[in-house]
Amino acid sequence: MEAKSVKEMEEDTTVLVEGNARINVIRGDAEVLGCPFKSAEVKQGRILPVYLKKDSLIEIEGKYIEVKGCTIPDSWVELVEGNFSRVFIFGEPDSGKSSLATFILNKSNKINLATDLDIGQANIAHPSAMGFGMVNEKILSLSEVKMQDGFFTGTISPSGNSSRCLMG
Repeated sequence: MEAKSVKEMEEDTTVLVEGNARINVIRGDAEVLGCPFKSAEVKQGRILPVYLKKDSLIEIEGKYIEVKGCTIPDSWVELVEGNFSRVFIFGEPDSGKSSLATFILNKSNKINLATDLDIGQANIAHPSAMGFGMVNEKILSLSEVKMQDGFFTGTISPSGNSSRCLMG
């Protein structure tokens, strides 16, 4: 990890923290994907978008990039403001599906159930499984959602196993 530094940051700034890193908001008002935020460790291979709503004093250890403004796309905000009770998210690998789901769960007044059907990734369910869980408080990541029930498929790819996956 890089050296620890303490830095004054202007309001309406997003700090993109690249893991392996640590960040602590000493003073100010911050959020991550709609979740109030004070501090976190960012794991290797992850990026945490910390949005500073007010002038802030942060302590950071590791790599980061400052971006003026909020990095949440307007389309995400419009989606949450819509009158939806269910949203199905699908897309290419590493396209922001988990981040969008986290943002929706944090910001929507109607949606608090998350279903994880990605059998190759361990967010809510374990790899090789599909699962769901209720969200009763704000979360930084889908991996914080406690699985309430699930179905073990026995594979990390639906290719050639679609009937087993559909059975779940």
